[in-house]
Amino acid sequence: MDSFFRVLTPFFGAPKNYQEMLWKIAVADFWLTIICTFLLRYDPWIDGVFKRLEELPGLKEFAALAKLPQITSVDLATVSVVNVVIALAVMLFSRTTRFHDLISDLFGIRARFDHANILLPLALTSGAKMNARQVANIKRDRSHLMRDTFYKYASSTKENALVDKHDIDSALEAWTLYWVALEGLVIFAACALVSAIAASTWLLILFWSVSMAFLLFMHFRYAKLERRVEPEVQQIAGNAEANDANRQVFEAN
Repeated sequence: MDSFFRVLTPFFGAPKNYQEMLWKIAVADFWLTIICTFLLRYDPWIDGVFKRLEELPGLKEFAALAKLPQITSVDLATVSVVNVVIALAVMLFSRTTRFHDLISDLFGIRARFDHANILLPLALTSGAKMNARQVANIKRDRSHLMRDTFYKYASSTKENALVDKHDIDSALEAWTLYWVALEGLVIFAACALVSAIAASTWLLILFWSVSMAFLLFMHFRYAKLERRVEPEVQQIAGNAEANDANRQVFEAN
């Protein structure tokens, strides 16, 4: 149990691979949820709900087993075991479902980015001769086209990837912060909804304002994502062998 909670220690720097990025996002969600539940308990009605949850069987035993005060360096009188359990649930949900992917699929975030900033440029630079149907199918077949024309050369797990490792790491770092902001937006918006139900005006304003701050951050971060992927696309397009392979993929699609 002690080793498990060490995972919750915040760590910084660019993720080295996709799996590490997923854990960074999940751990960020854990701490954001801790902050949110801490603030929510300033409302008497919400605090009462939390206190009733604390009486549920097993929670006190969990606190004793995990030794939360020593491991997380917090006083359970300030951040109760219920806060931690909720934060752990959010963290595990984020990690196992890849929650940012679900939101991205719902709003087409990554699909639009891949289509406009990766696949179309790679198709153009490869010199692929495509008819209108094939161009339209790029959106439909985004997943396998990304795998065959981009990730084949820009994989974080390949030791000798065509794309420079520094550019891959920079892109992963940029996407990590973007997805953290996206999931943070959802967490704080959910807390704003709870605040509205509890008729706590000041908490509603606080959570909604932070949600909008996350949204604004995402807006400006998107431009950085485009700048980060540009050198990756250029390196692939500048390799004759990769260009020839990509041309065949696009023309066969």
